[in-house]
Amino acid sequence: MTMEIRTQREVVDQMVASHRLSFTEADEILNAPRFKILWRELLSYIAVLVIGVGLIRVVVALFEEASETIIAVSLLVASAVFGVITFQLWRHEGWRRRAGEFCEIVSLGSLVAGGAVLLVDADIDGAIIAVSAGSLGVMWALLRVRFTEFSSAIIVIPSTMAVCGGIVEWAELDFGVGAIPFLIGGSLLIGLGQGDYGAAILIRIAGVVTVFSSVPQWLDEYSGLDGLIPALGIGALLLWTGMQWNRIEQIIGGSAVTVIAIVVYLTNNIDNDLLQGVAIVAVGVVGLVFTAFVVKRQRQSSYVTTTGA
Repeated sequence: MTMEIRTQREVVDQMVASHRLSFTEADEILNAPRFKILWRELLSYIAVLVIGVGLIRVVVALFEEASETIIAVSLLVASAVFGVITFQLWRHEGWRRRAGEFCEIVSLGSLVAGGAVLLVDADIDGAIIAVSAGSLGVMWALLRVRFTEFSSAIIVIPSTMAVCGGIVEWAELDFGVGAIPFLIGGSLLIGLGQGDYGAAILIRIAGVVTVFSSVPQWLDEYSGLDGLIPALGIGALLLWTGMQWNRIEQIIGGSAVTVIAIVVYLTNNIDNDLLQGVAIVAVGVVGLVFTAFVVKRQRQSSYVTTTGA
């Protein structure tokens, strides 16, 4: 039996009604911000970004004529330096730890970039490099996701995309079949984003966008029921999980996938523009009637007697 999902207001009102909270405490909870950023912290982030851009310009100028080996070694040294800074900042709390997460992203990015330069210099296929680099990022993010506020989310998203794109290129998948790795990768991101840790919503949104972007490719390649049924299944799964765990981004994604699947299927299989519009409206009406019927049945089955019968 599914537990009833209640809003924050409903939970607080129930606690006030049961005298576990006062009206003043309830108002403080409801009006309190979800997070706060100090001016010192904000200015520090901006300064770090400015320093980062400046360092990139310096590196590009210094190594414009340098060999790939020198560039790779420099990147690996930078990765080690930022790794040490990350470790030092992680020993503190608050804004210092969050600054450490920025350094962690830079450290891992430098490591991946340096390794990629060495692999390119060794004539390794680009698809293999993408899969290897992406896999490293995914594994690191999975190890760190329960301990970070945002860095793991930022790392895992492009890493997953790199793995999916590398697989498509390496296996030379066709346009329609090439959507499958992104469907799988997006689904894994959505599943990972269900956890209770920092920036999980970013992971879920990235997963939904990835799944959504791959569905039109699938429908264009398979214009019949072999394209419609899987697309509707994906939409239904997004809707069901979104309703089950109250994830608005999954509900929006599932709704969009369902609408696009129906519209693309009907426009691909009906030549007349007028009939296309009539068919789309008819499907929508059927959906409304079915929804009303389901809601009515649920209300009827929810009635119970006071005698326990």
